[in-house]
Amino acid sequence: ATTDIASLIGEKEPFHLNYHEGLQYSLYSAKLQRNIYLMIIFGLDSRSGAVLYAMRQIIPRLQQAVS
Repeated sequence: ATTDIASLIGEKEPFHLNYHEGLQYSLYSAKLQRNIYLMIIFGLDSRSGAVLYAMRQIIPRLQQAVS
């Protein structure tokens, strides 16, 4: 689904970072490698911007660790 959405707006690759908001929990998922993903699930008491900031800090380190 994200591949189709990305192509609609002219992106050549699917999105590598996704956000989903639920009633009780939200999650960010990020592609680290071809078959390796990071998923962070957090509750309403966490700010999505703070979680995104932390993910952007750790993703490059994790990508390097799994390569």
